[in-house]
Amino acid sequence: MPDLTLSTQYYVQVMEDHREYLSTRAPGMPERPAARHVLTVRLTQLFLHQTLRLGLFALASPNEGDYYVNPEVRYNITDALSGTFGVNLFGGPRRTEFGQFKGNANLYVVTRYAF
Repeated sequence: MPDLTLSTQYYVQVMEDHREYLSTRAPGMPERPAARHVLTVRLTQLFLHQTLRLGLFALASPNEGDYYVNPEVRYNITDALSGTFGVNLFGGPRRTEFGQFKGNANLYVVTRYAF
């Protein structure tokens, strides 16, 4: 399919001195794993002579169970003026990086003029 792009990424965030972290962690604070595995995907499709862009960015941590999803629509009205509509969605257990924002989904609208 023309004008379709897909990119993926896998990375690991490793906490050095994890034992030290565990020994100094405050009581009641959730325990973080020594390694956080993260998968990302970005999907973009262009339409209408590349003036309309549908996009999706998603990030998930399989070992912690949290995620962030950002679908977006952008329309280039002219070469200098564009409008964007998108959503930020968060989920997962409350103790996780993105799960702490669960219930704080938001919509956004952007008008951009470039010269």
